[in-house]
Amino acid sequence: MLALLGHETRTAYDRLAGLAMAPDFRPEFILLALGIPGLDGYATAERIRRAPWGAEVCLVALTGWGPD
Repeated sequence: MLALLGHETRTAYDRLAGLAMAPDFRPEFILLALGIPGLDGYATAERIRRAPWGAEVCLVALTGWGPD
């Protein structure tokens, strides 16, 4: 949807790939899944905030977790 509206988008299918691409891409917003195994979304958000490019990024947390 964002691309259809004219925004440049990138997709990373794991957190380390996303963290690797972000310094060159310099995103304004990051849609970040919280509950994926491995490096969790909270740890990823901390790494983003510590990065020179990540201080002003708007992080949008997504989750599929919910009551059964």
